[in-house]
Amino acid sequence: MNIGKKIAQLRKEKGATQEQLASFFGVSVAAVSKWETESSLPDITLLPLIAEFFELSIDALLDYDLSNEKYRMLKDHNNKYKCTFLNQ
Repeated sequence: MNIGKKIAQLRKEKGATQEQLASFFGVSVAAVSKWETESSLPDITLLPLIAEFFELSIDALLDYDLSNEKYRMLKDHNNKYKCTFLNQ
């Protein structure tokens, strides 16, 4: 699920309106509507606030689960690019 659909689902489960979300996040109602219809994405700086509003982690908001095979493979692939000089 992408973040727009996730926000819409969580908002409805919480019984909140798009207006309430917009007010809480300091954005327009149109912005929230665009997120939910996948016309645009929330600014990355809002992710902690969005996660806090819905009482979940940013990982959960983004449906990021390291136990998922897809993410494990990506993590394993990226480990070969790890900066070893940071450990010196």
